[in-house]
Amino acid sequence: MHLIDFMNEDIKKKLIKKTYKKKETILFAEQENEYVILMIDGIAEAFILNVKGNISTIHLYRSGSFFWRNGTI
Repeated sequence: MHLIDFMNEDIKKKLIKKTYKKKETILFAEQENEYVILMIDGIAEAFILNVKGNISTIHLYRSGSFFWRNGTI
């Protein structure tokens, strides 16, 4: 079960469901984000690239995580 399964139907009607493919970008650092994102299934990675193109992971968001532009719940 997921958190969404416990939500009130009125709240569920207001949710916007989006599905992303593996390796697809959800949000770029310079983008404005007006949404709280609930990760229902899978893993999302927040990362930065250095000048040599190497990736440094900042955070891994797992199923059940909430996140938005400025942080995590």
